[in-house]
Amino acid sequence: MLVVLVSATCLGCVLDEPPYQVVAALADPAGPRSLSVLSGDGALVGREYRPGVEAVAVRAVRPDGAPELVDGVLRQRFRVGPFFARRRLVVTRSFQRSRQEGFRRLPSVAVTPVDRVVTLDFELPPATDATKVLLRADARPVPPPDRSHEMKPITIEPGAVLAGAFGLDPYSAGAASDPVAFRVVAHADDGERVLLDEVLDPADERSFAWSDYRVSLEHLAGREVRIELRTRALPRVGRDAASAVALPVWSVPTVFARRPRRETRNVILISLDTLRADFLGAYGQELATSPNLDRFAAEGALFERAYTTYPSTTASHMTLMTGLYPAVHGVYAPGQALRQGHVLLSTLFAAHGYDTAAVTEDAMLAAGSGFLRGFRTYREYVSPGIGTRGHVAEVVDSAIDWLGTHGAERFFLFLHTYQMHDPYEPPPAYDVFAAQHANGSETSARPAAPAHVRARLGYAGDLLYTDAQIARLLAALDELGRRDDTVMVVTADHGEALGEHGMLGHGWYVIEPVLRIPLLIRAPGRVPAGVRVRSLASLVDVPSTILELAGLPASPVMQGTSLVPLLASPEDARFDDRPAYVEKMRSGGGRDVIVRQHDWKWVSEGPRVVTRYDLAVDPRERSGASDAGALAAGQELVDRYLAANAETLGELGSEEPVRVEVDDPTMQKLRALGYVD
Repeated sequence: MLVVLVSATCLGCVLDEPPYQVVAALADPAGPRSLSVLSGDGALVGREYRPGVEAVAVRAVRPDGAPELVDGVLRQRFRVGPFFARRRLVVTRSFQRSRQEGFRRLPSVAVTPVDRVVTLDFELPPATDATKVLLRADARPVPPPDRSHEMKPITIEPGAVLAGAFGLDPYSAGAASDPVAFRVVAHADDGERVLLDEVLDPADERSFAWSDYRVSLEHLAGREVRIELRTRALPRVGRDAASAVALPVWSVPTVFARRPRRETRNVILISLDTLRADFLGAYGQELATSPNLDRFAAEGALFERAYTTYPSTTASHMTLMTGLYPAVHGVYAPGQALRQGHVLLSTLFAAHGYDTAAVTEDAMLAAGSGFLRGFRTYREYVSPGIGTRGHVAEVVDSAIDWLGTHGAERFFLFLHTYQMHDPYEPPPAYDVFAAQHANGSETSARPAAPAHVRARLGYAGDLLYTDAQIARLLAALDELGRRDDTVMVVTADHGEALGEHGMLGHGWYVIEPVLRIPLLIRAPGRVPAGVRVRSLASLVDVPSTILELAGLPASPVMQGTSLVPLLASPEDARFDDRPAYVEKMRSGGGRDVIVRQHDWKWVSEGPRVVTRYDLAVDPRERSGASDAGALAAGQELVDRYLAANAETLGELGSEEPVRVEVDDPTMQKLRALGYVD
């Protein structure tokens, strides 16, 4: 069957026509758990989440008795619940040799319970002490061999296209699974038309990644159409349909149509994890770490004193997406999830017809925490093992590929890279800073040099590498002709201590190098070139600012303030006294609050302010004041902040975070990074 596809090249070059916008994200109206791009329900294929048309039940099955060692293989019985009792299952097996190592996954197997029991073999590595191994199994039911999802009807507009994706659930990898035929059918008053007819074979590893389709609906313009998604398992020789094993997955199909140009703009938001402001040349860094970002800053606005709201990744990024302080959104780590009903940048853009995509790294922006909501594509690059390794080149590659297909649409694209995070190991070609300048002298970066010296120079090299990758993205945007109608924002979730006060890292530190972040905004025609803003700004302000620059209304519950007035008038007096707030969880429970106002900085322990710094005369925070007079103004600001958060929580609901299950790779990284014991 010939599939008529709209080519990416054509989409990227027809730039004089009105942009495509989302007309409808179709979902199964009859299904009890119809999924929506706004809800955050997604299907994971190849580390890329898409909103799915069907929720797949996954259950951990509990051990039944003690394991037995049989010919060097550990054999364990598991008991399944009533829902799985008479169904063919695909089961994933995992084992854990030590708490530090985490669970390791074995290939999946297909089984049928007998009297609600399945028996599984675990092939362990040599020299494994079987008496100390923990075993785990998760089960998914195998769906019927023939499946159909009929979407709600829609009237097709001239020039409309249907876009979506299909694939094989990675859970079935290794389970001797069967090929699957995927078919998209359009039902109209004069019969049905096959829009797509493809087969995926699990013998080809590419079948476990999303296969995108984009089909012209021009021939159906003006008609009411129902889109149907069909799958059929194709049993291999020797199998019948009843014993076929296949886990096909569909993303929610989306209809795009052209809409007249309005004063809305595309948005690209880039978060360079762990990037402190003062390592950029535009902020005064002497090392040549960021030539491309420096040029980018000169083409728009730079906020000289921008601050995070929390000194670690998950909490600060949720602020970036919601415009809420951490105490209000309640998401501090991947094991917590944003409550349903909260508005995110991504959900607002999706609701206004934007196509939305995100590319992130290393599990701290876990889809299950709520970051997936509103995104039609959400890709996670996860480093193997427990460490963190940046994937900035892959992130930019994904972004460029996505723009090549979606460049004719109104889009919101979010990118996040861990390249700046420790262990500060840039590629050799960018590890060029052999020495650092300190008080007019040079310090060698040889292995015997102090740890903070090696860290600073490796960090500088990572920034230089990241800067080069961002340049590739900027060039691709120019080539697509989207530079002038795209708002671009570059920022960070927090900074990094690199030897100050004897510290390395972030998370528990509240010194300026950890809290102060870059904030660069370019929007030709809306943001003048060369603007430098001295007023304090916060990560909580970024969502409202982006929405105003894009031409969309902000959510009334967002706690931040749009910084757009400062772009036209950097000395706007309305921002003179505005404070910036940062939170930090206390190891024994409770929260500390840090307040910046003018050149003052107050630090609390719990709700009580204990220290004040005058950064104008003491920029390295070496001697804080603790007398009552010095603390009074800061205490008033902290009290105001706590009261405002309590009021917002009263409007939004309970402060208790929602708990979610964290997968094994994420849990290993959380332990390695110190988030959990």
